[in-house]
Amino acid sequence: MWGERSKDIGEISMRLWFTPPPWRLGAAWAVVAGALASHNLTWQTWDWARLLLLVFLADPVWGGVWALLAERQRTAWKDDDWLPPAVPALPYLRPGSPAARLLGWAESDRSLVATWRLGLPGLLAALLVALILGWEAVLATALAFALGFAGWATRRLNGQPDMWAQALLTIGLPWALGHLTYAPLNLLSAGSALAFVVWQYAALGIEHGRRRAWWLLGLAQGTVIVILVIGGHPLWAASVALVSMPTWWTAAGIRSAAWGSDVMRRVQVWWWLALLASGWALGGPLE
Repeated sequence: MWGERSKDIGEISMRLWFTPPPWRLGAAWAVVAGALASHNLTWQTWDWARLLLLVFLADPVWGGVWALLAERQRTAWKDDDWLPPAVPALPYLRPGSPAARLLGWAESDRSLVATWRLGLPGLLAALLVALILGWEAVLATALAFALGFAGWATRRLNGQPDMWAQALLTIGLPWALGHLTYAPLNLLSAGSALAFVVWQYAALGIEHGRRRAWWLLGLAQGTVIVILVIGGHPLWAASVALVSMPTWWTAAGIRSAAWGSDVMRRVQVWWWLALLASGWALGGPLE
């Protein structure tokens, strides 16, 4: 879809957070972790069918919403096809004003109207899957679209989508939906989900070269460990502490210009293990 003309608006926008390498923090694994934490995921066929639908909804469908709203690049129009946007009559909506940047008058190809037309098939697909899964998925999908619009607005105004919205969409909301599909959300699971949201936010900050994000990462890892201890899982807490250690000695050993990206590339598998270990510890073995 990216770079194509607007005649391709019927194409469904989907984007996999679950991108190579697959062992990384992402929506698909957050759904699995939340389902494991519910303690109600069993070996029954319908339970696994629902889990697959949840993964499909949270990863390619919600990921497509975020990619369309918050990350869609400027359309490559041909010179003879390009038509300038109509100029609003109200001065505070004229090109260059804050409201114009938000509503898309300055860059019409990324306007809310154009985005809505491109994203309508994805919206319909999301609602269809959510209706199959139940009211929890419908509510979560509405929240996912709200987070997508938050990313769209902050990208329009600040040049970059909000990292908290992205972390909530890729970790917090999928974890919560994975848990709620099988059982009511409890405090330990909700606390773990929030800790991994902070973990993901810190990871995004590290990718952008923000060294202060390391403080948040340490806080998130410590919170996950404390939650597991409070929940009566000291061995699992020790396991999460163990798989968290490579992050810090990797960071200490890298001195390249792409420092943050190098760290992220090397430690994702350990973070993936911490995510799944936390979910498994809170929920216990499948029945």
